[in-house]
This record gives sequence, structure tokens and C-alpha cells, in this order.
Amino acid sequence: MYKKMRKVQILMLLLVAVLLISAASCDKKDSSVGLQDYGFLGGTDGISISFVEGNPPDRIFDHDPFLVSVELENLGETEVKEGQVISTLEGISYRSYAITQPTLTNEIPIERVRFDRQTGNQIVGGVEQINYEAEFIDDLDFEATHTMSVNVCYLYQTRAVSSLCLVHNPTQRPGENDVCMVSEAKGVGNSGAPVQVTQLSERASGKTEVSFNFQIENNGMGKVYHPSFAEKVDPKCSDAGNEQYLDRVQVTVMPPENLPLRCPKLDEGLNTGTVRLIKGGTTVVCAVDTNELTQTVPFPGEVKVQVDYIYKEHISTQITVENVG
Repeated sequence: MYKKMRKVQILMLLLVAVLLISAASCDKKDSSVGLQDYGFLGGTDGISISFVEGNPPDRIFDHDPFLVSVELENLGETEVKEGQVISTLEGISYRSYAITQPTLTNEIPIERVRFDRQTGNQIVGGVEQINYEAEFIDDLDFEATHTMSVNVCYLYQTRAVSSLCLVHNPTQRPGENDVCMVSEAKGVGNSGAPVQVTQLSERASGKTEVSFNFQIENNGMGKVYHPSFAEKVDPKCSDAGNEQYLDRVQVTVMPPENLPLRCPKLDEGLNTGTVRLIKGGTTVVCAVDTNELTQTVPFPGEVKVQVDYIYKEHISTQITVENVG
């Protein structure tokens, strides 16, 4: 009886050992392939946009002044400076509603979400309002309902970090004690923003060269414009007239160890340039020259990707104009 119980205990211990080894293997795989935060709070939010309750009202009287108030709350990890939000009213007659300035900008910076390491708490982002003074000045003999839309464009940035495996000759056979591997998918950490850098992978592309590619994706609900759109004279947040900026972002790649880098898709194959998102995404391929490295044993080195863009969101509401008689 004792021997039988002893045998059961041994089998259970072996089962536990197998499960622990399996879990450790899964953890190791997740750390190399899965997402890593690299100190970022993360998420796919930027500026949240909404109408302030009651501004505008659901129903108004003609010749009765009212406010259209757009609330902007920063839910991401990029500060939006003064004047970097462009808000444009659309869908209504500016004359009928006595709108003299359909495009306005934010007057104060909108702080980013951040982590306070001293208290261990997350600090919420800033909130700002853009207000339009309006009044329906036409005389109506009937009740009319209009759809008022607001487009909001804001300058934003995504900062992404990953780790490449570096060695003088990346084609050499991996060693048992190597701390990293060249040919594998890598984890990527992103700052909280609607545009994200994903699916970064590395491979040996020569005796003294590694290549890596990554995906840039619009994971939000809005549209992406090139940041130079904000440099236009009197820019308006509207699709009309801005087609040349649509679905384009500015990308900057910072290689590890300041090694020579070339990215054919970027301007002149350098480390910065404009890329176009097709159906919300694109792939960028870069090569790092490892000839300057003296290490014969692989080691990790950080590669950073910065994506700059204008993000465009849209909200709308209905207003019913009543005739006072």
C-alpha cells in the first residue's frame, strides 16, 4: 500500500515538473514575440472628441444665441501644444448660423497621460474646449432640422521601441548561451496613440548586415494626414483640398549603436521620410550594417521608430430650429 502511494506521489511530482517547464517555455516565447511596454502606458487612443452636453442644444429658436462647445480630452501619451488642434465646423450655412470663424484652434496645451513613478499612479491627460458662438438669424415659417458636424485635426506622435539582436557576423550559427537570436519576431512597445508600430521581425541579410521590417497601422477610427498639412496657410480640417496629405505619415528610424542604416522606402533610403498607408497600413524594411561591431557574441540593441502625423476625427449632432412665430 505504501509503495503504491509513493508511486502516485512521484507521478504527481513529475506532472507538476512538466507543467512548470511548459509554463516557463511559454513565458520565454511570449517575451520575445509578444508585445512589450518598454515603459509606455500604451493603448490606441489619442484625443477624445465630444460635444459638451447642451452645447449645442437639441432645439433652438431663431435669433436666440447659443454655444457649440467641443471638448477635447487627451487619452494618449503625446502632449498637444497650443494651436496644434484645428477644429472646423461643417454641414451648415455659416451665414444662417452667423458663424464668422468656422475654423478655430486650441488656446492652451493639452497635457498627455503619464505615469508618476513617485506615487505609482497614472496621471490623466488634459482637457480643453473649443467654443463657437452661434445664432440662427434667418426667419423661418416652419420647423427645420440641420446636421451640424465638427472635424477635429490634431498633431500627434507615436514612439515605438524594439530590440534587435546584434553581432558582427549575424549569419554565424547561434550559440547555446546566446542572450538573443537574430532571426525571429521581436516585441514592440508603443506610446499610447491611434497609429501603432507592430509586427517587427529581424533576420540576417548578409555576413555583416541584419534586416528588419515593421508594420505601421492606423488602429483608431479617424483618418491620417501628413504633419505638413498643419503648415499650410489658413489650414482647415476638411477632406476637401487636402487629398495630397491623406494617408501619409512622417517616419524616423533611429538604429541601435548609431550603426549605418538604410531604409529604401524612406526619402533617399535614409532614416527619415514620408510613407503612405494603404488600407490603413504599410510595411517598412530597413538594413543595419554590423561591420563596425567587434563583438562576436550576440547582444541586444534598441531600435526606435517615431511616427508623426495629423489625426482627424469627426463628430456630428442634429439641431432643430423652431419658429417663434
